[in-house]
Amino acid sequence: MKFLLLIFSTLCTIGCNQAQHMETTESRFEKKTFTTTTGYTLPYRIYIPKANKNKKNIPMLCFLHGAGERGTDNSSQLVHVANYLSSDSIQALHSSILIFPQCPKDDYWAHVDVTDNVWTPEAKDNPTKSMIAVIELLQSIENEYNISQKYIAGLSMGGFGTFDLIARDVINFSGAIAICGGGDLTAVEKISKVPLHIFHGAKDPVVPVELSRTIYEELKKQNKEVYYTEYPNGSHDVWNQAMESVDLLNWLFSKK
Repeated sequence: MKFLLLIFSTLCTIGCNQAQHMETTESRFEKKTFTTTTGYTLPYRIYIPKANKNKKNIPMLCFLHGAGERGTDNSSQLVHVANYLSSDSIQALHSSILIFPQCPKDDYWAHVDVTDNVWTPEAKDNPTKSMIAVIELLQSIENEYNISQKYIAGLSMGGFGTFDLIARDVINFSGAIAICGGGDLTAVEKISKVPLHIFHGAKDPVVPVELSRTIYEELKKQNKEVYYTEYPNGSHDVWNQAMESVDLLNWLFSKK
C-alpha cells in the first residue's frame, strides 16, 4: 500500500509540474487566430519580447509542431520547444518574435502519405489548407512588424512542413531547422537556397531516418550550407536534444 501511495504521489507531482510548466509557457504567448483570404481559420500563439513591444527591427522564428499536437485548443502546440525558445536566457541571446501555429486534427502541414512517408502527387502545386494559412499568417506578421530575418523550424510532421514551406520559395527564410522529418527530393534545388540543419534519431520508429539521410546527401550535391546530425541511439523524440544542442541557435540567428 505504501508503495502504491508513493507511485500515486510521484505521478501527481509530475502531473502538477507539467501543468505548471505549461501554464508558465502559455502566459508568455498571446493566443490568437488568423483567417485566410478564403475564410480558413488557423489558431496560433505569438511571443513578442518585452523589449520590442514598439515593433523595432527584430527576427521572427516560426515553429511547426508534430501530428500529436494537432487540434483547436490553441495550446497543445506549445508542449515542445516553446518554453525553451521563450525563456529569459535564450531571449537574452536571441531576442525574437516566436510564432506557433496549430494544425487541425483533419489536416497536415504537408501532403505526405503518413503510411509510406512519401509526397503525394498533389503536393507540388497544392499546399494543404493549413500550409496556405501558415504562409499567409507569416506574410501578415511580416507586414505588421518590422521583421529583419525570418526563420522556420519544425519537428516530425512539422519537419516535413519545414521542408515543404522552404520548397515553395514564397517566403525568404534566412535559415531553417528540420527535426525527424523528410523532404521532396525533386525540390532539392529550391530547398538548397536556405541554410539548413537536419536532425534525426537513428532508431526512429515513426519517421524512417533514411528520409533525412537521403535528402541531406542530395542537398550536399548542391554544394549548399546544409548540416546533418544523427543521434545513434535516438528514437523519434530527439527534438529537445536537437533544439538545445550547443551553438544551434547561434548558427541559426547568424544567418541573415
